Amino acid sequence: MKRFLGAFLCLALLLSFPISADAAAGWENGMRFKAVDGYAEIIEVDQTLSGDIVIPDYYGGYGVEYVGIEAFKDCTGITSITFGENIGGIYYNAFEGCTNLKTVNFYAKSFSEKYSAGSPERPVFAGCPNLTTVNIGAEVESIPKYLFYGVTSLTTVNFEGAVPKIGEDAFYGCSVDLSPYEKPASSSSSKKPLSSATPPSSSKKPASSAPAQSEIVNSEEAKDEPSSSAIMAPTLSSDTPKGGGGINLGLIWGAAGGAVAVLAAVFLVLMKKDKKSGDKI
Repeated sequence: MKRFLGAFLCLALLLSFPISADAAAGWENGMRFKAVDGYAEIIEVDQTLSGDIVIPDYYGGYGVEYVGIEAFKDCTGITSITFGENIGGIYYNAFEGCTNLKTVNFYAKSFSEKYSAGSPERPVFAGCPNLTTVNIGAEVESIPKYLFYGVTSLTTVNFEGAVPKIGEDAFYGCSVDLSPYEKPASSSSSKKPLSSATPPSSSKKPASSAPAQSEIVNSEEAKDEPSSSAIMAPTLSSDTPKGGGGINLGLIWGAAGGAVAVLAAVFLVLMKKDKKSGDKI
């Protein structure tokens, strides 16, 4: 009986400790995800990835909300990247050295004005000399500050709907002037411009009748004109959950373990009472 009781208590103690949701980490479609605290983050990718890459909305039932530091660094085969609607954070140098990246499709709806993507010192798209076109989804409410900081090759920004709020220096140094829509830079800013970045004031559209090299397109104002760069919404795979974020397995295991521990304690109390009353077990 004592042996049985000891084994029962050990099992109860093991189950009382929550199992980390990191157990949901793994690879899928050449991307490595880490799922924790109810969301998923891309932490690295297979550098042989190539072509048009779509960041999925979900991984293992968790909303994919973050692209980690240097996650896609030096993926020279990538030609376009599509950010799904759940993306709420893009960290430093996430796409550094993606030299063949040409197009970014941005559908993220979760960004708020207080968040930034990268920094002036460590831009998200550092070393992407062929990035020329950005497509902004109609439901995007804001572009995070610094997102396209220093992308001097960027010449075209297409808006599916109205122009969203544009964060501070989100297009700093780009060859398309969006400064009228950007949040004014703070006077106390310690921004360190890249050596290759040109301030927006020097890249404004020319006043002459010659065609401008940069282009800003609002599809609401030109619905009758066919777009040469149609934006395709991200397509979820057939195994993508239709619901919201995933279930936190750690919390479930923790609750189950706690219940077992309580049962064990009650069992011990009953045993002590039986001994005192002279019953034999």
